[in-house]
Amino acid sequence: MPHGMMASQYNQMESQYDQIGSSQYNQMATAQYSQWHSSIGSDNFDDGEGSFDHEVHEDELVAMMSGSHEFSVDGDHLDIPPQQCWYHGKLDRRIAEERLLEVNVPGCFLVRESERKSGSYVLSFLSENSGTTHFRIVSVCGDFYIGGRQFESLEQLVAYYMFRSCLLEGEVLQQTVAPPEPVDDRRRVQAILPYQRYPDADNDEISFEKDDIFIVHNEWMDGKWLWVTSLRTNESGCVFRDLVRDVARDIDPHEGKEWFHANISKEEAYNLLSAVNRNGSYLIRESDSTPGDYVLYFFTNNKIQRFKIHRKSYNRFEMGGRSYESIDDIVDHYIHEQILEGQTLTRAVPKTADISRQCHVDIYETLSRATASDQLGSRAIINEPGVLKKGQLYKKGMGKRGHDMKKWKSMFFVLHGEKQHLYYFEHEKKTKPKGLIDLSYGAVYPVHESYFGRPHCFQIVIRALNEVTSSYFCADSSDVAQDWMKLLRANCAKPNRQPLPKPNSARQVRSLHVTIEAAHKLVSRTTCRPYCTLSLNTVHVGRTKVKEGLKPVWTEEFIFDDIPPDVDSITVGVHNAAKRSKHSSIGEVSVHFRKLSTGKTVDEWYSLVPSSTGSIVSASSTSCGSVRVRARYCNELIMPAEEYNLLKDLVTTDMTVVCALAQVCGQDRTVLASVLLRTFRQSKSETDLILSLNEREIRCKDSEPGTLFRATTLASTIMEQYMRATCPSFVSLALKDVVKQIVESGQSCELNPAKLQNGEEKEIAVNKETLLGYLRAVLASILVSQSIFPKELRYVFGHLQHCVSQRWPDDPLVKVRVVSGFMFLRLICPAIINPKMFNMISDTPSPTAARSLLLVAKSIQNLANLVEFGAKEYYMEGVNSFIVENKPKIVHFIEELGNRNIPPSSGRHVADRYGAKLDITRDLASLYQICKEHLSELQALSNKESSLKRLLGVIELLNKQQTAYQQRLRQQDR
Repeated sequence: MPHGMMASQYNQMESQYDQIGSSQYNQMATAQYSQWHSSIGSDNFDDGEGSFDHEVHEDELVAMMSGSHEFSVDGDHLDIPPQQCWYHGKLDRRIAEERLLEVNVPGCFLVRESERKSGSYVLSFLSENSGTTHFRIVSVCGDFYIGGRQFESLEQLVAYYMFRSCLLEGEVLQQTVAPPEPVDDRRRVQAILPYQRYPDADNDEISFEKDDIFIVHNEWMDGKWLWVTSLRTNESGCVFRDLVRDVARDIDPHEGKEWFHANISKEEAYNLLSAVNRNGSYLIRESDSTPGDYVLYFFTNNKIQRFKIHRKSYNRFEMGGRSYESIDDIVDHYIHEQILEGQTLTRAVPKTADISRQCHVDIYETLSRATASDQLGSRAIINEPGVLKKGQLYKKGMGKRGHDMKKWKSMFFVLHGEKQHLYYFEHEKKTKPKGLIDLSYGAVYPVHESYFGRPHCFQIVIRALNEVTSSYFCADSSDVAQDWMKLLRANCAKPNRQPLPKPNSARQVRSLHVTIEAAHKLVSRTTCRPYCTLSLNTVHVGRTKVKEGLKPVWTEEFIFDDIPPDVDSITVGVHNAAKRSKHSSIGEVSVHFRKLSTGKTVDEWYSLVPSSTGSIVSASSTSCGSVRVRARYCNELIMPAEEYNLLKDLVTTDMTVVCALAQVCGQDRTVLASVLLRTFRQSKSETDLILSLNEREIRCKDSEPGTLFRATTLASTIMEQYMRATCPSFVSLALKDVVKQIVESGQSCELNPAKLQNGEEKEIAVNKETLLGYLRAVLASILVSQSIFPKELRYVFGHLQHCVSQRWPDDPLVKVRVVSGFMFLRLICPAIINPKMFNMISDTPSPTAARSLLLVAKSIQNLANLVEFGAKEYYMEGVNSFIVENKPKIVHFIEELGNRNIPPSSGRHVADRYGAKLDITRDLASLYQICKEHLSELQALSNKESSLKRLLGVIELLNKQQTAYQQRLRQQDR
């Protein structure tokens, strides 16, 4: 049965409400809904391969990513029960449950406005398994949020959980519960003055005419601003409260429509149309002879025709023998269809032009422009009590059906602790959020840089209403990302919730260090290109590179400093990245933390079992291969900061201790470097640490100028971390534009004949010129950016040059090579090769662009090394002319870069470069843990270096203090 016919029958029932009473009305409405549901069941809802595809196609580069899906309701394909069937207005929980139980059909539902939280709604549902269940619907600026999803209307929300997704496991919305009478309780306001939006104001204000009617969705800033929808223009946005007045809810529902003229006489209607004098113009007014009806006035050929519109019920109107759900439908019908032969409605006649607009009403004396354009925006939410944090983050856009197709986009975020909401806006001047994430359903997890090829990422996983969705975020620095994660986790759902640590109190912190080493005896029916995913419980947080063959070797590290409290295991999955088919699962292994002794490294081969998500090996098979994983799980007790004062003072004043730790910490070198750098940074002495370590390495008797700092040592690791922390602005300004140009151009720079297809050899000359053009652009951009290079590093480089000149006075180029080994080998060239890692681009470069970036980096590195290409890479000899020509420039640039006469910036300025404030207590606890793990080696060294005896004594004292705190915590837990 057509939807229009069913709606007409429903409207006929509604018109009988006053005559038959609410009880019989409900029975008739329920019967009507049953007929409606059965009429669409066979036509529009296909349990097989119908129009709704439940399969999520996972992105091939990000293995098995979970993400938000887009959903839209197409009225031509879905018959959605009208709002009058299920909306009950403001209703308390008890009465809602009574109405559901009166129908007493599993799957029946209603939607009501929340009595407890103004502006919010509740979906009340009768579950077959759980009985009456209530789901909160958050309403913000006309959008509706439930279970981690965003909908443009309540109708769209209802349609989604009727046709697309289960509300609870195996249960969807099935039968509506009608209210005793139709409800339209939306608040309305009317403009008392006209208003023109301030030109170029990039906020959400809207323009309007005097007497316009608006539906109010939300209030902001103590009611000073309203988020509304204009009934005349259907535009949504902000209006200032003093420009409107509340109107009664029983006002004519068409008030505010452009074509509706209330309280005008028949003569005035004639005069208005005659004044316009345009064929097709029209207006609608209330009927004088039959109250409740309307009259449409239509101007054509100097005549005015009238058409009676009969109102049959709340949402049923008749004109010309046809039935419509609203007068809007009548107008829309005759805009597209003939109302008279050859005539359609073309132009609604507005009310008489308001004189106040022409006389420049002194509106701007009562409404300050500063208020309109500056105080509006997301400040409407920011200024609410309970806002904990705000700032810029990148958010990963998700395409349809979960594809990772959209770019990272910078957005403005606001965390509201009391509401447990994370709002995000296009920018901070916007009032309407682009969306919100309900943390009451959420859990926060880290994302390793391997997952998206960029650092400082994290994710929020929403588990609600039988669905799991993930949102991904990226910060500009590790400290900013950690700060956001701590605050978000303190306001999300249990068991992921982790309260912020109290000052001067002990706390438990868990960390994880995983190295995926290799695999062997993998089972694959096709060419095997294996890679691994790493999950915390079942949440993907990292991935390895793709290798070739059945015995791949990865040796890739994954370090997580703060494991969420709900995580109790890791899962390593092995997958096949087949070139000509979808990625497939080979197998997986889960390792529970209870199998890992805290603080001890476990290195084992684990047998793979078929994946729960679908493996190419049958569940009955006994072998999928095996994977070697090295893991260290730590459950640390972090004591109050003052307990570590002796350790901090000892490490920051005695370089013998630092050198001893460098000697014993081979595999822990990266962790040790970051801990030492942050510890010295807290006392504003990180430059002293770097200078001392560099000088010791230069003076080492085995040092050679050709290999100096090329090996991975504590000094080179700290230098690399320090450069990346202090140079993001320099790297971005020096490289971003030219790198984007290379990535977007798509032009090949390939010079190696072995990598060219047949017939492409003739392009080598063109490719060479393209590469040389890129090299000139990159070099020029680097040279002109010298003035913004951080002063701290210029001072460090100057000290390096001074030390190597004293150590090797007869080598005139050693000053250039020592700086280029850091500047280019560990900073600029890695940024060129992997621009995503340095937040210069959003998407992974194409293979052609990636190869071009690699060739540019190789050439720039050779220039910095003052070395030309030779027989080993003969095909690159065409670049030698560029290297020879620019050697003097690069020598001059590097010599000028190192300048000991430039004093470093103040400690406060240096600390500001690192973003959020440091968690020095956590760093000192990690340093203590490293000392404990290498205690036997430190004891052996102390026999030769007696000054280490003091360090051993401090460790012993901390052991006793830690034991005392552990006993206190156990007593508190009892």
